[in-house]
Amino acid sequence: MNQTMDRTDMLFGNMNDHMASKSLLFSAGIRMMAAAAIVFSLFGCAASQRQVGKPDDQAWVHFTCRLPNGETAISTYKDGNDDPPQKSLIYIPRKANTPIKISTFNKSFEAPDYAGRGFEDEVSFQLSKTLGGRKVGEKYSVEITSEKRTEKRAGEYSMVIARVRERPREMRFTRDEYQARTKNNSPEIGRSFIFDPAIPGRIDSVSETEVVVRFFADPGQEVFTPFGKGTVRVLPNKYEIVINAQVGTLVRTGGWIGRISAVDEWNISIDYSHPFGWEKLQCDVLIEPAGQEGPKREASKRE
Repeated sequence: MNQTMDRTDMLFGNMNDHMASKSLLFSAGIRMMAAAAIVFSLFGCAASQRQVGKPDDQAWVHFTCRLPNGETAISTYKDGNDDPPQKSLIYIPRKANTPIKISTFNKSFEAPDYAGRGFEDEVSFQLSKTLGGRKVGEKYSVEITSEKRTEKRAGEYSMVIARVRERPREMRFTRDEYQARTKNNSPEIGRSFIFDPAIPGRIDSVSETEVVVRFFADPGQEVFTPFGKGTVRVLPNKYEIVINAQVGTLVRTGGWIGRISAVDEWNISIDYSHPFGWEKLQCDVLIEPAGQEGPKREASKRE
């Protein structure tokens, strides 16, 4: 599993360049990384009403894909193209409002390392199969899905994490350690410090040799985690976050989408064996003229 997670030769190109990155590190030591991508040539096709359906042709594409419940799962539009916004927990907003370049699917070619493709890469790949015979300027809607990843060994794409997370009430650093963690920020009393966004901290005291950070949460406080809402328990020397995970919930870990498959008192089991978490996506697609990829361009809205 780790070998496929660490692959970075994916297809999604320009979109990942503008997506906010997220990563999680579990006590089991398993890291799932957001997929990096091949950056395609910026020289596109002519901006006429030509077809883009030939194998290995390329098109600038805008799209928004939604889950069956109507929530946006992925979009090339900065705001997700929703008014009002209805975003899934697996949605990551983009920093740019630009289309991405997708190569038209060639039936004789399967993208390498299918098992290692992350969510953005798989959406891009599945959409590439729908471009055949279409023209620049065309809008269309299409349903896409994927296939279960083939396991080389049982449980290769499943993971069990702790349902109860421990977080410190206090952390102590040398000044050098603090600056290394905060990219050389100078320690000042009252300055915020983030160890876990669910429980914020701030600098409580500073001396010539030590920086003391204290974290603050109330008993019973409800906090957000990527695996469901959590409830804070306050103990004498630590906090505990009890995650109220629900079976069937879609979750995101780096570039991978999973579905919670089991929950007990101590553990949460997550199934990552399907690139879309066993869902089908309904996508609204717009093929843009070449040369419309500039960062100052305002993206067209879905009608």
